[in-house]
Amino acid sequence: MGVIASRDPKFNFYIINKGYLDDIKAGDLYDVFRANKLIGRIKITRTSPSVSVGLNESKGDVQSFYQGDKLYKIQHNQPDSGNSGIGQLHPDVSRPGAPSLDIRLTGFGGYDARFFAAISISWKKLIKDRSWAASTVKVDFNLYPDGRIDNLKIHDTTAASILQFFCREAISQPAPYEAWSKEMREQLGPGPRRCRITFNYLVR
Repeated sequence: MGVIASRDPKFNFYIINKGYLDDIKAGDLYDVFRANKLIGRIKITRTSPSVSVGLNESKGDVQSFYQGDKLYKIQHNQPDSGNSGIGQLHPDVSRPGAPSLDIRLTGFGGYDARFFAAISISWKKLIKDRSWAASTVKVDFNLYPDGRIDNLKIHDTTAASILQFFCREAISQPAPYEAWSKEMREQLGPGPRRCRITFNYLVR
């Protein structure tokens, strides 16, 4: 059983308080209960060690879920490709190979999970219905305490120009991101923090 920890109103996804270390996998379906009443369904779209991201998969009159709503697993749709490292995901899209992301952000799990989810949703939309050759795109950028980003630089890539463009846009479009908390500012300093996203276009 898991619990909804928060909802991102901008991108309409949910953060669940369990991750792949708790055997939650991308593709899993969960019934959502409130006060012992079934109110809908969530599909897990990406995981990190201690938190997961899900989308509302309810049918008919869809209602929002709230912090504290409980999740019970009802189905596992797809075989897992193996535990992914922190900041790695496999979007639920039909491809010759599942694309994935690796991230190096702030080290604050909840913040990084929301940042991670925003970029992956943006990237998923950009690459929908497209094909690719196996390649990797590394993008470095500055992240400021107020959520701004700048100085995006691509390096160490053999990917086609259009795939590089999608990676830049996937990072740029959701900005500005969530501002750092007081604790983050105290530990990370005034910023900016140099971050890296590695986009993996895989072919199986």
